[in-house]
Amino acid sequence: APGVEIRPIHQIDGGMRFNEVYLTDVRVPVDHQIGELNQGWRLATAMLMYERVAIGTGQTGGVQHARTDKLIRAAKKRARLDSPVLRQELMKLYSAEVCQSLMGMRTRAEAQAGKTPGPGGSLGKLAGASIAATYRDLSLSIIGPGAVADEDNGRWSLEALTTFASGIAGGTNEIQRNIIGERVLGLPREPSVDKDLPFSELRVSTQRS
Repeated sequence: APGVEIRPIHQIDGGMRFNEVYLTDVRVPVDHQIGELNQGWRLATAMLMYERVAIGTGQTGGVQHARTDKLIRAAKKRARLDSPVLRQELMKLYSAEVCQSLMGMRTRAEAQAGKTPGPGGSLGKLAGASIAATYRDLSLSIIGPGAVADEDNGRWSLEALTTFASGIAGGTNEIQRNIIGERVLGLPREPSVDKDLPFSELRVSTQRS
């Protein structure tokens, strides 16, 4: 629609993964409306569920443990596999990757059967973020100072930095835990003092709008 301006944000690593989006006097024709009027949040929630399923299940089918395999190769190259502590940590990562793959296989099977994604998609999303953090810590431990130098063209340090996004993009880990607790496990919702306030009266930072 006229008035929509998208400006890529150039990051320090040379990438452009995010954009600034400006809406100036934008008017969307009614025939472009998706769903019922004033039901935008419901559609946004559905979109987020699909997004979390996509993030949590990965792009490939079957049982996957690519991160563990990669770290094993790195450890062999540096003669680190003799460490029983490292082998145990690698086994933990392997087990987590396999479990996430199995969850992904189940989720994909449900989608193929026509089932709409539900809050269970947060399980795979949260598992993926945990796996990414474990992979980051293990990789830096195995590679050592070379990870923050320029070994392998800085690939290890770049991967270590980008893993933080796993716990933020698509909903933070804290949000996923709340969804799992409330909508999967049926636990009581966290207290909310502004639940019944209209949007115009919600607290913004430390001030009221």
